[in-house]
Amino acid sequence: MKRTLLVLALLVFGVTAAFGETLDGGIYTIDVPDGWYGSVVVPTAIITKNDNSGQVSVAYASRQGFSLGDLAAALVQEFGKSDAFSSVGTPEADEDGDYVWEMTTANGTESKALLREVDDNYLLVVRTGQASPEEVDMVVSGMNEK
Repeated sequence: MKRTLLVLALLVFGVTAAFGETLDGGIYTIDVPDGWYGSVVVPTAIITKNDNSGQVSVAYASRQGFSLGDLAAALVQEFGKSDAFSSVGTPEADEDGDYVWEMTTANGTESKALLREVDDNYLLVVRTGQASPEEVDMVVSGMNEK
């Protein structure tokens, strides 16, 4: 399989991890790090720490012709309709052209979302709870295109 060339994954140089199971996300696979468990509802993989203190959700799929800004607005609207979140922030473009926003789960846990364009696809990464940026990098580094 070809390693997905994601700018986000460039941050993982120096991050090493052992991986357990591999999940099938449709157009990608993702290796679950040891000490974590995962599930998939295509196109989203949900990788959770074994102690349930943190979680990383990764969605990778076709943009289907939508601009990244329109996709960000639609995703925020959908998150806002969900009972899983008590608040959903407004997506803002950062200096790289990615969209970022914050959310709070119904139980008060903070989440941060990043939406990035990758060719004709999008990559949505949401970290929740006690998942550090380094742990997010470790999870994303386990992604492979099919």
